[in-house]
Amino acid sequence: PVLIGFKPAVDAYRVAIGKKKEEMQSVDALSEMSYMKGCEMFAEAIPGVILQLLAIMTTIRENKEVAVGVW
Repeated sequence: PVLIGFKPAVDAYRVAIGKKKEEMQSVDALSEMSYMKGCEMFAEAIPGVILQLLAIMTTIRENKEVAVGVW
C-alpha cells in the first residue's frame, strides 16, 4: 500500500476498526499512523519553506522591502 499511496487509508482503517497489535509488530496501529502523519507533515513543509526563502532572497536581492503579508 505504500508504493501506490494507500498507506494513510490503510492506517486509518486499522485504527477505525480497533485492530490490536500482533505478536511480531513493534507498535500498534494508532502509533504507526501518528508517526507517519508526523513524518508526512515534516516532509511536505520543506518545499514550502524553500520556496518562501527563495522569494524573500529575490526580494532582498532586488533591493525591495520585504513585506510581512502575503505576496
